[in-house]
Amino acid sequence: MVVPHVFAERSSPEILSDVQPLASLLGAGVPLALGTDGIGAVMNPFVDLLLATVHPTRPAEALTIEEAVMAYTSGPAYAELEEHRKGTLVPGRLADLAVLSRDIFGPITPEEMVGTTSELTTVGGEIVWASGALALDGEAL
Repeated sequence: MVVPHVFAERSSPEILSDVQPLASLLGAGVPLALGTDGIGAVMNPFVDLLLATVHPTRPAEALTIEEAVMAYTSGPAYAELEEHRKGTLVPGRLADLAVLSRDIFGPITPEEMVGTTSELTTVGGEIVWASGALALDGEAL
């Protein structure tokens, strides 16, 4: 998701009214892949999830939190043709996952959502982030 004010500053109202039709695309069967690597995107994935679930410029295009998380996990795996290796927690697949500081699927305020952090992150089954510090072997890089 792109932060709405970034679009507003760079686009006309006509373009802004049609931007990011998430729910429509998903309803039409189009796989969604969200991430923080786009132009104008925020690097905090929880801000991105919040924007996808409230869609401030087009509320009818908002996703459920479950749909947004899938668009952040299995969607990107599908987009890079790796859905058979990652994107879901299934035995035999790469264990890329994050243990979060709170339950984002339950009742949560916008402030709590954007304040969510990863307490533990694994990539390929290896711990790369734990308790606020990188857990990588610098020499292995």
